[in-house]
Amino acid sequence: MSSEGDSDPVLDGARRHHLKQVNGVLRRPGMYGRDETAERLLLEAMAAVDGSLTRWRAECDRLRERDAFTATGVMGAYRDILPADALRDATASVYAEIAHRLGWLEPDRALSAAGFRQLSADIGGWVARDRTLSEVIETFGPPSLWIGRTRCRSPSGTGCPTGTS
Repeated sequence: MSSEGDSDPVLDGARRHHLKQVNGVLRRPGMYGRDETAERLLLEAMAAVDGSLTRWRAECDRLRERDAFTATGVMGAYRDILPADALRDATASVYAEIAHRLGWLEPDRALSAAGFRQLSADIGGWVARDRTLSEVIETFGPPSLWIGRTRCRSPSGTGCPTGTS
């Protein structure tokens, strides 16, 4: 990396380009194929441009250590746990967590300290029963990052927050 104050315009441009691509694949993973190849390639390329390959590889190792990554990736680890229609977006969510830890995720909004305390205090009651998307958004606000389609998937359209598409 260049010394403080110095800037390489080519490297800066490559970094901006890769950040845009990483954030695009995390928001709309289905546009990049049925598996997680795009996330893996783009995040590794981002790590190379950012000088963070060691940190990226450590994140991948941690996924393997907790059985969240198999020979077929994150999707392989969750294939028998999650419904097929949720698998692609859930996989992008795992990679979004890594991008966040590495400083590459550009969230739609940040959860305030007060919001985090409320979420932490209320989570036990929230997981005791199923909730609609509308209930979650009314209580905690919109997500920090929308992944995949924001259009509601229920046949009746119930639980859809106003204004999503």
